[in-house]
Amino acid sequence: MARVAVLGSGAVGLFYGSQLVQAGHEVRFWLRRDLARIRQDGITVHSHGSADVAGLVAPGLHLPAGRFAACASVAECLHGAALDWVLIAVKTTQLADILPALAQLCADARTRVVAMCNGIGIEELLAPTVGAHRLFAALAHVCLERRADGSVEHQAHGKLLLGQARDERGRCGSSQSWSRAPASPATRSARCARHAGANWYGTCPTTD
Repeated sequence: MARVAVLGSGAVGLFYGSQLVQAGHEVRFWLRRDLARIRQDGITVHSHGSADVAGLVAPGLHLPAGRFAACASVAECLHGAALDWVLIAVKTTQLADILPALAQLCADARTRVVAMCNGIGIEELLAPTVGAHRLFAALAHVCLERRADGSVEHQAHGKLLLGQARDERGRCGSSQSWSRAPASPATRSARCARHAGANWYGTCPTTD
């Protein structure tokens, strides 16, 4: 079982975080809006199901508040043992604002980070704080919408493409921090999609 913190608990963060809860991991959502509501009502994902997401069938899923932690601060996310993973799903324009919190969450050298942000230059911004050797880029092909009641509407898809930032030498941080191995197919695919200006969450509109 992994200990995971999700930063940016909008549609994307709640959707993929809820799948980690379903898989048996200990997940902590750092929430700004809807904190009281989610602490009381839990997380609901409406879905017709998808072959891309194991265990997600119609009409979706509901996670009672007792199955995860809804946190109001970094201190709450760090309560107990160190984190194994930090999943970043904030808007690209908010990345600079969360760097101090990210540094605290990643104080343990074993903590790894997955960036699921829509935009380019994500790894370049995060690498000085996190270290390229423990930073992963994620390409999410999914259609999601956040409902007015705070629940998530899963419309289609759900596949994730992951690539370790260190696989592509010279892209983030100091060149000395990169391995000499060529970029993995996953990293190259994610970079091609992002630098071509593709919507990082696929072709469907995604809101948080």
